[in-house]
Amino acid sequence: MSEYRINKVHFKILNPKIKIWVSKVLLPNFHKKKAILFNTILLPNEFINLEYVYFSFDFNENGFEVILNIEETKYFIKPYVEYLLTNYFNSKQLQIRHDFIQSLQVWHYLSADNLTSVYDRFSLRQLTTSNIHKLELLISYDGKSLVSQKPLSELSPNSHFSKYFQNNTLFDVRRNPVSETPQTFPVLSIPMRKEMNIPFEGFATKNTYLEYYKKISTFYDTHLKNQTIGENVLFYSEGFEQIDEIDIQKTKKISNSLMFNGASDFNIPTGLKKFGPYKIPQTDNLRFIFIYRKDEGHRKAANQLYLCFKNGLAGTFPGLKDYVKIHFELAEENKIILESNDSIKELTQKLEVYHYQADIKYFAIYLTDHKKFESLDDNDDEYYKIKYVLLQKEILSQFIYYKNIETQNFKFHLPNIAVAILAKLGGIPWKLDTFSKDKMIVGFGVKRLNDNTYLGNTLCFKDDGEFYKFETYLRADIRTIGDALRDSINKVINQEHFKPLQLIIHYYKTLSDEEAEEIEDVLKSVNLNIPFIVLTINDTKSKDYLFFDVSSKDIMPVSGTVIEIKHKTEYLLANNERHSETQQYSIRKFPFPLKIKVNKPNNTLYDVFDVKELIDQVYSFSRIYWKSINQVSLPVTIAYSKIVADLAAHFPEHTLPEKEIAHSNLWFL
Repeated sequence: MSEYRINKVHFKILNPKIKIWVSKVLLPNFHKKKAILFNTILLPNEFINLEYVYFSFDFNENGFEVILNIEETKYFIKPYVEYLLTNYFNSKQLQIRHDFIQSLQVWHYLSADNLTSVYDRFSLRQLTTSNIHKLELLISYDGKSLVSQKPLSELSPNSHFSKYFQNNTLFDVRRNPVSETPQTFPVLSIPMRKEMNIPFEGFATKNTYLEYYKKISTFYDTHLKNQTIGENVLFYSEGFEQIDEIDIQKTKKISNSLMFNGASDFNIPTGLKKFGPYKIPQTDNLRFIFIYRKDEGHRKAANQLYLCFKNGLAGTFPGLKDYVKIHFELAEENKIILESNDSIKELTQKLEVYHYQADIKYFAIYLTDHKKFESLDDNDDEYYKIKYVLLQKEILSQFIYYKNIETQNFKFHLPNIAVAILAKLGGIPWKLDTFSKDKMIVGFGVKRLNDNTYLGNTLCFKDDGEFYKFETYLRADIRTIGDALRDSINKVINQEHFKPLQLIIHYYKTLSDEEAEEIEDVLKSVNLNIPFIVLTINDTKSKDYLFFDVSSKDIMPVSGTVIEIKHKTEYLLANNERHSETQQYSIRKFPFPLKIKVNKPNNTLYDVFDVKELIDQVYSFSRIYWKSINQVSLPVTIAYSKIVADLAAHFPEHTLPEKEIAHSNLWFL
């Protein structure tokens, strides 16, 4: 039986009457606040009719001491507790940062080597002020930071950094610009770590979920459990808050069900094996080209990959034809070998003189020296430029790290590669086992690059998971979002003669009032008087609010579990590979929950949309990520939009090529 807990702990204020010092002028460590906040406090006569008052919890002989009842003036609860916690952690010689979401970040020294010192970062955020006898503190783990062991004067980095240590004190560059470089030890940014060749931790099989839980549990046990802070704030000893069963929801079982060729299954590998893909493209006129460098390692890898695609691997992968029903045949000119250091220029030239056959479609297998990482930011520049060159010739492509081909684990890569190739060719590996005729779903995702923001847009005008169009836009502003939505609606109305009754938007950030008004204006402009709702889906996954199944050795909740974190507006959705409490097969990835925020525009009533159904839909749309046979946590409406935005950001003119396949086929998988 699962036992769910959320990363909140409880504390109370023992004595609500506290001393503060007030002033009419700014004094050291005083804060400026509107005088109306002090209405319940007996201030000296000279403070009457002032617009602002300065206050501090620290004694100051130039200030006036007054008594404040914190139970009556609840505004002061959070700054008072923050003040006590800051003093408490400073007394333990731990570094403190105050961040923009009104939380404290505590830096805890972990270890050191010749290059760096390592710190764990924890955030503490107060959530409630209603009951001083049961207040809530959210404890989250923000990851590790590396600090250079060498001073800035010995590093001379080309990259920027935002934080640094001086005399064992942490500073922000923005607030305290660097002055003495021999005494400055920078906190290493990602570009600085790359510059210094400091390796990054791998995430493929690491249970980051369990690590997170252990980190915050140890922090709580060490510093807060049953502690009295500043002689007036007592933390309880029962640990993280238990979630009542009544507050736990589950997605529908049908949300896991997928349609294959004539039958449904909950498991992707078995569904493909037993029934085959849902829709198979016509591939009799398809020919494959292998592109690789003039190198013996590349040549061997290309030959081995050809045999895998043609004949399969015994007992693991049956080959492209048997696995995804793709006709696998080499082109007459079946290889392009790159010899120069400028692969992009050489490939462009060789494609210009390539002998294309009439009525033949080409698919390129590109063997790369660069291993792609989980983050889009880690893609090498070669990836974007080669992808663009091939798209200009309407050649779909699959990039494969050549060293992977000779490893024992390559058998696990092959099914993912096969599914991606099928989807790129216009096939449907599997789709959702649900369907309605009245909903239009549009997704938005962004890529930020060099201080610019690029918008990706995924249009899915039916909720069974079939895709229609992909577009990108140079800026992610209000007007651009309106243009993207107008384009999407006009496409389905004019080209598909589809009149939706409801509009559902999956969005990458919290919707502003101006953006909601823009959406309403767009609907009026296309004569669609329909309700719409916007779901903000955190595309970096939630790391502040988390919940855990403490009855499980992996700690991770059962997939499809939903908890409400803010009444009717914010939810956490567990979306992972743990499909039941009694599951026997192992879990390979440990994603954090999705945070979903329901934005209710003025023209929409909650009874028009069933929030639970909307969350079910988000969960279902994560099941049709055709880049892999493994389940992912982000719905494809956001994931695909983000990928195409990333590619367009790196393409010439920051746009997709004016080729039909660049806007309809899933060429980017």
